[in-house]
Amino acid sequence: MSAMRRALALRIKADMASNWRIIQRLRVALQIALLFLLFDILAWLLAIAGV
Repeated sequence: MSAMRRALALRIKADMASNWRIIQRLRVALQIALLFLLFDILAWLLAIAGV
């Protein structure tokens, strides 16, 4: 039973590390998308203002 728990704990640790890398890439991609969205909103506001 203890060997099974150890194997499960090691598997969970490996999965957490893998998920962490995916989450970090997703976070960076969403931050870049947010910047593009803000630039787009700024461009629309400038176009509407006629600047």
